Parts: sequence; C-alpha cells; structure tokens
Amino acid sequence: MRRGPEFGVTVPNFVTGEQLADGARRTMILLTLTIWNRGQTPIAPSVFDLDVNMKGRWIRFDRSLIPDEAKFQGERQQILASISPASDLQRFKGLITREQPAYGYLMFVTDRVARDQLQQVGRIPIRITCKDAFDRNHRFQLILRGQRVDADTEYPQHGLVIKPTAPKRESI
Repeated sequence: MRRGPEFGVTVPNFVTGEQLADGARRTMILLTLTIWNRGQTPIAPSVFDLDVNMKGRWIRFDRSLIPDEAKFQGERQQILASISPASDLQRFKGLITREQPAYGYLMFVTDRVARDQLQQVGRIPIRITCKDAFDRNHRFQLILRGQRVDADTEYPQHGLVIKPTAPKRESI
C-alpha cells in the first residue's frame, strides 16, 4: 500500500453543451464523478482543473462553479437532477481518504473549443488535476467515451436520471 496519496477519478457520466452567461456562449462539460484516494495520506482538495486533449494538444478548460438554479437541458436528452451548488466538488472542503471518497459534479467551460468539436469526438482524453491545500498537484488521466443515450440512465447516489427526449410532434 502506498504511504502518500494516490489520487484517482471515476466518471460514470458526462454532459457536454453550452453555458449561457451574461449573453456569452461557452462550451461546457459537466462531469458526474467519484474522486478517490488509494494512499494512506489524505488529500485536502483546494481546486480541480480539467485539461482536454484535442488533436494532440492539451487545452485547459476554465473552472466554473455550478450556479444556483442551474438548468441542464438538451435536444437529445432531458436531464432531471438536483444538481446544486452543494454537490459541486469545487466547493468541497473535506478530506479524500481511502475510506471516504468524494461524490458530485464538476463543471468546466471554454471558448477555445466549439461544442460541436467536443461532441463529434467519440473518445475524449482528459486530465483532471486536484491542487491540494498544500499547493501540490495530483493528476489523473482517463478517456471519456461519448455515446448516444437511448434509454433512461439512472445514478441514484447522485439523484440523477437522464432520459432520451422524444422528437417533438406537430399538433394536429
């Protein structure tokens, strides 16, 4: 067993889209995740960062706090959840230990990658960095795999249900 921290991330779901704020549109990615630590030394996270590899180049997305009354909706899926600032891991103030992982969401935005570019990539290499309270960086790299949602996807531990949206019909 490793004495120091061993940072890791599991991402069971992610949503890409656009953030509309102050009249500006920015590409957004919302991650549902579990942050774990297999080492003996606890991690006290300060902030989390996201880098996305697009065509061989790492692009840093900007951190974004999940706002009060955030609405997540899409053309292909309807997202029903109690995604609130309380579940935003950028606001997490506890310790991540072997016995106590952290569960929640992280939201990142950018104007350096178009939403369509991000959605067309089937495999998205990402790197999540946790800067801890001692200014040390803990990195974990993984690949997100995009797929079309054709059935309800439930994440009860997060209070999240994703349903495919039926095509709109014209009234008779």
